[in-house]
Amino acid sequence: MGSAEVGGEPTRTGVSFAEAVSVLEDDFALTREDPAAGDEPRFVTLGLSNLGSLLVVVYAYREPDAIRVISRLGGEQAPEGHL
Repeated sequence: MGSAEVGGEPTRTGVSFAEAVSVLEDDFALTREDPAAGDEPRFVTLGLSNLGSLLVVVYAYREPDAIRVISRLGGEQAPEGHL
């Protein structure tokens, strides 16, 4: 996530912060701890965004109610009728 991102606008990956965070609300998403993470526990989630795109989101918890999105990849639309 770049510091130039404002108001949920897409970054160079084409995925906005708001869309990436929506993956974390997907009831069917798959989440695993990142074993390659250094001294900070990181998590990798694969799921559908609120726009129906299949995304991979890497994130870490900063405070009890704060999440830092480290990376977001994807953007493939789900086939019609599969949402």
